[in-house]
Amino acid sequence: MRGYNGHVYSVEYSPDGKHIISGVLDSTICIWDTNIREVVLGPWKGHNSHVYSVAYSPDGKHIVSGSLDSTVCVQNVKTGELVSGPLKGHNGTVFLVAYSSDGKNIVSGSLDRTVYV
Repeated sequence: MRGYNGHVYSVEYSPDGKHIISGVLDSTICIWDTNIREVVLGPWKGHNSHVYSVAYSPDGKHIVSGSLDSTVCVQNVKTGELVSGPLKGHNGTVFLVAYSSDGKNIVSGSLDRTVYV
């Protein structure tokens, strides 16, 4: 799939498999439609630097992202509106983010050798 001019660092399928989210070098997030293979939502900006990790909530309503700016953001899938964050606490790049299976918790892992829930 092509259509966005930025280095893509992370991708994940939506829970229903109809969309793919991507975290991009220019600090944005894009949502792609898997059928038409084009960006349909975004680019959205929540971070001040590269987005290294993205994940969908289990219900598909939110996206969590981690960045070189050491923060975690949660955004609404339909609007891109920042729901929570930027969440601070890490002292290094956030390379990994994930939702718990029930969607109630988010975990992040950082270059600073810490994990936050």
